[in-house]
Amino acid sequence: MGEFHERDYRVDGGRGTCYLRYASDPLGFPFMQQVRFTYKQSPLKVYEEATCFRNEQEGEVSGLKRVRSFIMTDMHAACASIEEARREFETLCLEFADLMNRLIARDRWVLGWEGTVDFYEQNRDWLIKIGTSMGVPAFFKLMPEMSHYYAIKNEYQFITEDRANIQISTVQWDVKDGERFNIGFIDDDGRKHPCPVIIHASSFGSVERTLCAILENIAVDVGQGRAPMFPLWLSPTQVRVLPVNRDSLAFAQDLASQIASQNIRVDVDDRDDTVGKKIRNGEKEWIPYLLVVGEREQQSGNLQVRSRAVGNQVEMTVRELIEAVREKGKGMPFRPLPLPVRLSQRPIFFG
Repeated sequence: MGEFHERDYRVDGGRGTCYLRYASDPLGFPFMQQVRFTYKQSPLKVYEEATCFRNEQEGEVSGLKRVRSFIMTDMHAACASIEEARREFETLCLEFADLMNRLIARDRWVLGWEGTVDFYEQNRDWLIKIGTSMGVPAFFKLMPEMSHYYAIKNEYQFITEDRANIQISTVQWDVKDGERFNIGFIDDDGRKHPCPVIIHASSFGSVERTLCAILENIAVDVGQGRAPMFPLWLSPTQVRVLPVNRDSLAFAQDLASQIASQNIRVDVDDRDDTVGKKIRNGEKEWIPYLLVVGEREQQSGNLQVRSRAVGNQVEMTVRELIEAVREKGKGMPFRPLPLPVRLSQRPIFFG
């Protein structure tokens, strides 16, 4: 706790002072202490999505950027050798760079390093190689001695619309806690040895801050003249079908069923509004793809697709649309539509 003392969240529960959990370490480390593993099973990797608390002071809390309660995606890897730790560290660094580029924004983030002069001098070429392979601006902050448990760490900083920064990911080289907490591996001699390095890694320092970065990226897009929209994989509705009248509703619903069967979130605007109003509502909700369907589309099988990202209308078959959406969302998480498919069956959440 001494490493986080400036952010202790203390609560008097009537039976003494309680400390709210500030990271995944307080439960992760006791678990790792009890696990018996050999150098052949190393690194021992533990992942958790932890609800954490930091006692940010009044005036420091800022929207989703800095909050007192947040969800952290955190990982620890207890390594049996320096060589193993180097492989794990580099792999995570490059993986997180890929996450930044794919999930948040390419060319809108920088890499900050913090560590000791000695560690930097001993590993200079390796560290610079890692940073260079990411292809983003980077800088090093070096100190004569360790301020915490890590000899080196990096932070992936997204640049916001107002030119401030938001820390998203981090990878840290911990040289203290293997011995301090008796987290170790069994070697050939049958004895337990402290892990020389424990890698701390957080793909998203907090889910809330990551969402903040995504919203800030949208604000930057708007400033550059692009239409605001969530990444396709994150859009609550990815495709909306707009029947021109009641006669086209059955076709619209059948079309939506075909699209939904391919793990695409699709809904149908079956309300008694004009086509123009349905299009405007879809645009206000940032729907990536709008399909206006009527008798002509039903007979021809060709769809007029309004793409928000491109800003124009193109003719596609339903198969071509499905392939386009799935290709853009390839490798990304998917959740089904959480609301009724027909908009007339939904409550109005905001008046």
